[in-house]
Amino acid sequence: MIKYESNVVVERPVDEVAAYIVDPDSHGEWMTDVRSVEHLTAGPAAVGSRFRYEIRKGPVAMNLTFRIARLDGSAIEYETEPGGPLDWSARIGYEPVDGGRTRVTSAGEMSMKGLRRLLEPLMAGEVRSGEAGELEALKRVLEARPVSVAAASAGGGADPEAARP
Repeated sequence: MIKYESNVVVERPVDEVAAYIVDPDSHGEWMTDVRSVEHLTAGPAAVGSRFRYEIRKGPVAMNLTFRIARLDGSAIEYETEPGGPLDWSARIGYEPVDGGRTRVTSAGEMSMKGLRRLLEPLMAGEVRSGEAGELEALKRVLEARPVSVAAASAGGGADPEAARP
């Protein structure tokens, strides 16, 4: 099993950061291995929503179907559906820190299946550095955007639905 956890502080209000993280259509902008996201459930992201991700790492490509297991004002959690090439549970948390900034924490566990399981020790470092790199990319993307007026004036609690554009 591969476990990872990393965090970054983003110079943006928590509502703005949460809305961006919760929107699966933004994932290709900061998750470097995501090539496409297909919505399998209609409507906005909510607990139970399903998405198929095409992920490519070098010459290896795979499709993974994720389901949102938890979504609230402090985090979103995903789990892969059974039957894929790996089991993966991931949590992206977001919490306000001083001065309108947001701490984002990405943590998760993945287990490869079949013969791929033999590659886990070799892949662990790559997964950990890749997940940390994605948070740095998230920080760059969000900090390059103008601060949303709605998010800046909202202050306080993180309601991803209220901060949606």
